[in-house]
Amino acid sequence: MAEGDTLRVVDYNIFGKVQGVFFHKHTQAEGKRLGLVGWVQNTDRSTVQGQLQDPIFKEHHMQEWLETRGSPKSHIDKANFNNEKVILKLDYSDFQIVKEWPEFKFSKINSVVWFLLLIEIELLCVNISISQ
Repeated sequence: MAEGDTLRVVDYNIFGKVQGVFFHKHTQAEGKRLGLVGWVQNTDRSTVQGQLQDPIFKEHHMQEWLETRGSPKSHIDKANFNNEKVILKLDYSDFQIVKEWPEFKFSKINSVVWFLLLIEIELLCVNISISQ
């Protein structure tokens, strides 16, 4: 790696009119144009969030784009960047649009809770039908 090519990672969250205006699609295109890797996704809070990874000079160009430009029909009120740190290798090979929200993924614990809840509902239905 050449001098000045220190790899960095930074998380971001963009506020404003950033959903329904192809913000994530334009973010992916700009990230690819700059040679960045990472991801972008809409959130359930009407924001766009993601992560940028690559040499710091490219990353700063993307941060400026996210703060000031965005997609043509977007209106950016605020851009937060956090968890910036040096990394030894990239976690991604391209810039991805993530379709699902991580907080909605089922873990083993969530699956067990749902299973127990379904059993409880079934027992409740059995009790109701017996009492009638």
